Amino acid sequence: MLNINNKLCIDIGNNKIKITEAAISKNGINIKKAVILDTPENSFMDGNITNIISIKDEIERGLKENKIKCKNAIFTTNSSNIITREIEIPITKDKNIKGLIRTQMEQYLPLSYDAYVLEYIKLGNIDNKLLVRVGVFPKDMAKNYYDLCNNLRLKPVALDIHSNGVTKLIKKADKINGLNIQDGSFVLVDIGDSSITFNGYKNRELRFSRMIQSGFGDIFRYFYEERGESKDAVMKIIENIDLDKLSGEEDVESSIIYDTTLQWGREIERLLNYYSNTLKNEVDIIYVYGGGSKLKGIENILKEMVDIEVKKLKEINFKGIDLKNENIEMLINNIGASFRNGR
Repeated sequence: MLNINNKLCIDIGNNKIKITEAAISKNGINIKKAVILDTPENSFMDGNITNIISIKDEIERGLKENKIKCKNAIFTTNSSNIITREIEIPITKDKNIKGLIRTQMEQYLPLSYDAYVLEYIKLGNIDNKLLVRVGVFPKDMAKNYYDLCNNLRLKPVALDIHSNGVTKLIKKADKINGLNIQDGSFVLVDIGDSSITFNGYKNRELRFSRMIQSGFGDIFRYFYEERGESKDAVMKIIENIDLDKLSGEEDVESSIIYDTTLQWGREIERLLNYYSNTLKNEVDIIYVYGGGSKLKGIENILKEMVDIEVKKLKEINFKGIDLKNENIEMLINNIGASFRNGR
């Protein structure tokens, strides 16, 4: 019999495939196994699986080599092709929510909804209304994940988007890096391969979410495609760069990385100003995670630019569980999506 409290979560990115097997309990989550694989070339781009067989073979190898037997599969992704909106609907039973969302979305976002899949997360009640965050997936994109799941002989539980999963995680957690998140305002910044996701929270409630079309892949692709370096060589170049020691006037490699991080900082600063001024939310601290957060000194560069405390996300604390992992900054989206139940 399948253990419904055990979840296999798979996050496919342009460069890496992150896989976690987790046990969910009332006290939080325990990561039993975590695997990071290279995404096969020309098989995935911007949330779209373009070569199911290549992806399937790599995931299958990773599951077998790491003796992961859990079959309850959740896929989580991010893409510029996914439309996200926060909307208010009348408070109703769960079985009626999707119908109300679709009716309301059709009023101001004219789409052929037969070609899309709707997913949502409840954000809370406001003035006797239910606030939900909606993700609208192209159906052909969603079908590729479903076909991949079947080819892997897994049981599909859900297809989710990164920001929804992270919001579930925040609702369950008590602390980040040992600091209380029950009160106050903070921002989570996911520096991914092709995008940076900015999520602003107040009292653990998601208040603002935006995606920037830039990311760690801008650096990676320069060395990998323009310079012809191997993936391993690129990672060594990046890991040896210390942003605290750069000024942008060093060699070409250092300048490319330094200038790119400054671009990220300007975009994050722009969103912070909008978030603070429009929603009147003063931000206490920013936590960064994702592949880009592995850059040495990235938190100090961003802190200097936005004049707010910036920390790398290193630990998540639940009641009775302190979740740590050497690659936790790469696994946050997996961890969050693992709290998802099928509907």
